[in-house]
Amino acid sequence: FSSENRPYRDRFLCVRQLINAWNENMAAAFTPSWLVCIDESMVPWTSEYTAPGWVSLPRKPHPLGNEYHTIACAETNIIFRVEIVEGRDHPPELAVEYSELGKTPGLVLRMTKSIHGTGRVVVMDSGFGVLQGLIELLKVGLYSSAVVKKKRYWPKHIKGDSIDEHMSAQEIGSSDA
Repeated sequence: FSSENRPYRDRFLCVRQLINAWNENMAAAFTPSWLVCIDESMVPWTSEYTAPGWVSLPRKPHPLGNEYHTIACAETNIIFRVEIVEGRDHPPELAVEYSELGKTPGLVLRMTKSIHGTGRVVVMDSGFGVLQGLIELLKVGLYSSAVVKKKRYWPKHIKGDSIDEHMSAQEIGSSDA
């Protein structure tokens, strides 16, 4: 791995180089099916003092460690791109691709970079289902399907009460688009 001198501290230098090389290899060597899924995964680690980017997410089966965003082929379950969540340990001097679009839209575009222009469908949970991100995916030739959840209020531009009313007359397990 490169040990070049940098004017800033990068606690992720070695793992970033490994992840970048792996992502480039997967983009060149693997072609996913028509349906892909973006999600997040945890790599367990118990000590916050020995792992940069360490997080605690109580909702996860392994709540302590490093969080990764992943995208996988929905037919083969093969992960073909990974991005570590760096949080406050990310060097501010290091540019993040698509960051001008916002945190989540930028993330969704980085994760799907190798399949832009292919017409594939990207499935994601509500954490990734930001309207601007869905629009940006369409601009780069991808379709999307996202879960929309009501927390306190419905997300902006979602007519949730109309959806609830429409679906209340349907059998359990029904879907509509």
